Order: sequence, then structure tokens, then C-alpha cells
Amino acid sequence: MHKRLKNAGFVTHSLTLPGHGTRPGDLAGVRAQDWLDAVMAKYAEVEHGGRISCRRG
Repeated sequence: MHKRLKNAGFVTHSLTLPGHGTRPGDLAGVRAQDWLDAVMAKYAEVEHGGRISCRRG
């Protein structure tokens, strides 16, 4: 869907969650908090126009 929307002129953002896109065993040590941290980091990047910024709290 990401590629279709982008090809249609929409601005899209995506990320690969920790433990995904590699071997199934790589998911074994991943916690839900790891996914939340990845999503929040991507959101902060998008929110600040591509500048990487991380907030906690």
C-alpha cells in the first residue's frame, strides 16, 4: 500500500519494526516496548520534518 500511495502522489512514511524483515528467530528477544519506541522515534522524525528527535515521557 505504501508504494501505491506514494506512486499516486501521497506523502507516506513507513518503518520496519524491530525483529521484522529478518529471520523469525530475531523476534524472540523483542519486547512490545521496542516496537513502541520505534514508532515514537519515527513519529518524532516525521513531526520535525525529517530531523531526528526523540522524546520520552
